[in-house]
Amino acid sequence: MISFSSRVIPELTGCAAAVTLMYTDIFLRDKVKGHSYIFIGHFPVERGPDEVFPLWNKQIGVNVCCEIQDDIMLQDDTTIQKTIIEMIHTGLILLAEKKGKLDKAWLDSIKEEILQENFNFWIECRQFTSKKDRNWTAKVMANPKMKQFDVYLDIYYNSILRSRHLIYEGMGTRSIFGNLFSVGKWTAKHVFILSGKESDMEIHFNSADGSIKFVNISPNAPKSPLFDLFKVNKDKEEALKDYLGTLDPVVANVLSDHSNPIIKKNPASRRLFNLPDHESATLSPAVRGFRFRSKLADIIREREHEILFHDIRLVIVNIIIRLHPPYACILS
Repeated sequence: MISFSSRVIPELTGCAAAVTLMYTDIFLRDKVKGHSYIFIGHFPVERGPDEVFPLWNKQIGVNVCCEIQDDIMLQDDTTIQKTIIEMIHTGLILLAEKKGKLDKAWLDSIKEEILQENFNFWIECRQFTSKKDRNWTAKVMANPKMKQFDVYLDIYYNSILRSRHLIYEGMGTRSIFGNLFSVGKWTAKHVFILSGKESDMEIHFNSADGSIKFVNISPNAPKSPLFDLFKVNKDKEEALKDYLGTLDPVVANVLSDHSNPIIKKNPASRRLFNLPDHESATLSPAVRGFRFRSKLADIIREREHEILFHDIRLVIVNIIIRLHPPYACILS
């Protein structure tokens, strides 16, 4: 998996979700091995030079220090994504030169492929074939855009696409696929039911008439806090309030506490500052001997992630991790 974060212009972090998903899909498609996770960080030129550093096991980080135009966020989506892909490509080329596990010509071809498609990629996330009638197959497809991920349910019969249904317009996070669209089954009557590990909504496709029906299975019905949490067209304040209402009161209070030193809330941008799970893992005893420990801790403290309304369960996990004294002392 590949991720990107900009310390220079934090808003670029959220805008990069689609491009990093495209890169991740191509890495998986071409069965590239060597690095299980690649984090690319964008920093000011004065922080240079560019560097490659280990994270944990086969996970690795790359710092790219470069200037970009100050008004980049005022440009059109294509210009913004081209700026992001240049920084990602620079980081991957550096990684290829330093570690020798990636082919530079292949990296050039990835960049060219994404640009030729004008950032319009269709990514297959899940596939479910009926065990009773293998002519029927359902596929969960993602069409990632800079500001949102559109999720479709494609229905095939005899390997021919019969219908395509837009089932979700979600925030730019990979979590929606596992949480909401990872569990599927075909019934004996050729009805396909799609849900997820954390979802409180089922999506039913009926092959008899080609219809789609959303079935609320939430104990909070008619609300569906988990399903609505990730929607781009849902009022964010209402969605977050409904979701917090489903949590243990202690956890909900921690997430809602503006003064909590672990969770920092920026009212202007409505973002949380938080570590993803892979970086929490780097704060194990093994990292204590890392010669860039102080520099790594500084990167961790300053890095911004757009996860106020998505990946919020990851926040809970990280809160628990950080309450452990060895981790807390590093981040204090």
